[in-house]
Amino acid sequence: MTDTKKAKLSAMTDEVGEFHPLLNKLLRKLPKVIDVEYTHGPEEMGADFVVSRRDETFGQTEYVGVIAKVGRVVQDYSDIERQIEECEIPRTFFGGKETIRITEIWVMITKHITKGAQRKIHEKYKLRKITFIDGSRLEKLIDEHIPTFWTELTLEVGDYLTEIRTKNNEIEISTSLLPFLDRDFYIEPEIVEVDSSDYNIKKNVLRRPENINIYDRIDRQKLIFIEGGMGSGKTKLVRHLIDHYANPEIYIEKKLIPVYTTYKNLLDKFDGNVQQLIKDLLGDKLIDELEELNCLILVDAVDEKDLPSDEQVKTLTKLIDDIMNLEHVKAIVTSRYLKEFDQSSGLSKNICRCEIRPLSFKKTIEFLTTICTKLNIASRIIEDLRKSQLFKQLPRSPISAILLAKLLQDNTQDLPSNMTELYSKYIELILGRWDIEKGLQSQKEYQSLDNIMMQFSEYMVTNEMPAIAVDEAKQIFANYLNARNLDINADKLFEKMLKRCEIVMHDEDANTLSFKHRTFAEFFYAKMLTASRSLEINERAFEPYWMNTFFFYLGIIKDCPEILRKILEMDPESEPKRWLKVANMGNYFLAAYTSPYEVITNGLVKVMIDAATLYKDIVDGKIDSFFAEWPRMHILYLMHILIRHGYSYEFLRSAMEEAALEIDDSSFNDELKAYAIFFLNVAYIDATSEETLDFLLKDRVGKLPLDLTLAVRHESEDVKKRTVLMKKQEKYFKRIIKGNKSLVSQIEKLYEKPLKSLIQIK
Repeated sequence: MTDTKKAKLSAMTDEVGEFHPLLNKLLRKLPKVIDVEYTHGPEEMGADFVVSRRDETFGQTEYVGVIAKVGRVVQDYSDIERQIEECEIPRTFFGGKETIRITEIWVMITKHITKGAQRKIHEKYKLRKITFIDGSRLEKLIDEHIPTFWTELTLEVGDYLTEIRTKNNEIEISTSLLPFLDRDFYIEPEIVEVDSSDYNIKKNVLRRPENINIYDRIDRQKLIFIEGGMGSGKTKLVRHLIDHYANPEIYIEKKLIPVYTTYKNLLDKFDGNVQQLIKDLLGDKLIDELEELNCLILVDAVDEKDLPSDEQVKTLTKLIDDIMNLEHVKAIVTSRYLKEFDQSSGLSKNICRCEIRPLSFKKTIEFLTTICTKLNIASRIIEDLRKSQLFKQLPRSPISAILLAKLLQDNTQDLPSNMTELYSKYIELILGRWDIEKGLQSQKEYQSLDNIMMQFSEYMVTNEMPAIAVDEAKQIFANYLNARNLDINADKLFEKMLKRCEIVMHDEDANTLSFKHRTFAEFFYAKMLTASRSLEINERAFEPYWMNTFFFYLGIIKDCPEILRKILEMDPESEPKRWLKVANMGNYFLAAYTSPYEVITNGLVKVMIDAATLYKDIVDGKIDSFFAEWPRMHILYLMHILIRHGYSYEFLRSAMEEAALEIDDSSFNDELKAYAIFFLNVAYIDATSEETLDFLLKDRVGKLPLDLTLAVRHESEDVKKRTVLMKKQEKYFKRIIKGNKSLVSQIEKLYEKPLKSLIQIK
């Protein structure tokens, strides 16, 4: 025993006030323990605690009486003998509902008991099973089960941090698609702040946002909203933060208690009440013990609560307002991209709004190299991937790299060409090879399981359920197989699925079944809808909860011009859906990549005109926009950055070139055409690395609206070599602004005045 630990145990003198609370925490964490009752008092009948535990050999319950003593036991052990004898008396347990007999006794002591005393007690009670646990053995138990006891933390705080950290790690392991990796393997995501003021009058240079240190931001900010695409690692980041802030050393330094919930759980169980969440998860005893309650609330997966856009905005607004008004609360909120919340929900006020950037090429290679090393995949594969179209088309996300690595492990010769094909090949791999590697003996079993997975996903997605009860899952198996003459036992197939299917997670505590990642459910559901072509094409295509289902649906069909046209022809009335249509149509084009290219080209024309129209409707005051509080240049920046992110793919290069020509020759008014071509032009630059704005400037030098003139300056500033047209445009701007105080004043308003107070400048 180390001197420090020995000293802490030896210093205990108050058996009831110090030692009993320690044992009350420790005993409950010992293996096989079912329940613990604190029985100390005038009617304790010898035992300070009674422990029930499961005997694994015969499956029966045993009862242990615990006698607790502080100090050392040398010669006078008469009190221990008295308590041992009293332990023979039958007693009630489980709140008085059962009468039990103690069959074993543990004597737990903070210092030591002499060998002579132990020998004499064993001799006197030779028919009783008695175990002595002195300070040395006690220290080892504390090390293993409540190590925070040795820190400055109180028992309640230490116990909470240990529990949340342990549960967090268990979930991380159970949901991991790469269980062979060390738990500490973690590539820090590149997180950048979404800065809507990047078109800034005082900062002409448009630069790539710098990565932020999330821990520093948590220190400085009250509320951080983190967005990211599917599989970008949002939940992984949340779990990493829980593990970090539940570390006793970090807690002692920061005094910040992590409290985790999903957004759906917060709304469904606590009606969005953050204070009730804190009270329920921490408990009155812990809250009362703390001198000052400082919480870091981690709210994951806003997008997984299926609400109409307007209601989602109101609900999220209320949550943010509540958090901002709670004095000792900080919060991290994560979601897939939810651009409709940019303004009216208050996200732009006093909030650090960030996004997880796609993995850089370097980080993708680092990620894959680590995985491939663990999987013993030849390093030359990495070099092949550098040249693969896969790297140009697939999202640079951790889940993409993981799924790709799993395919490489199986020596897949045919690399998938887009995200949907990657999921499809991976699903076929883990289900279709069971007959060889995982014990499935027939194609019938594979096909049945594939169809049952689709039914799971339909039930979970349509009913907005993150998990399904095991009994319900078994019933789905039974219903499917009983209706078919396949000679497959439902229970056996269920057990095979449970033990071997690595995308499914069984939560034994809650007795539920779920997919390890929500996108698997969305993929299977889309696959089921594809078989019957039964997905209703409506404005759900522009709702966060349903967009991935549409994405996979299009990706499975691939050649679906009619569906693309139908989606494109929809003109949503609500502003959030208009934003999401602009933001997400690029993904739909990539998913349906074998559709006639003409449809995609015409679709780009439609989307860019829609984007320009939406922007004009906002700045002209035709709609009561979320963004009325923002300056005009900030809104323009947001729109252009959405399009850069969503459409800058090599696959769309030719379509962008053709779309720009079609828009230029169209009958739309000149101003609308200028905005649409500008949006196309900046996406084209990112897709091709051809740093030219000549698409836009041809025949438009000196004729652009003032806000576009300023945007062109921002976009031109970082260009290494400007074209003739770009130089002419810059000369024009310098000429008109020179000595023109009125124009300078107008420009300042575009950057600094809220749109609602801005008189339109023509």
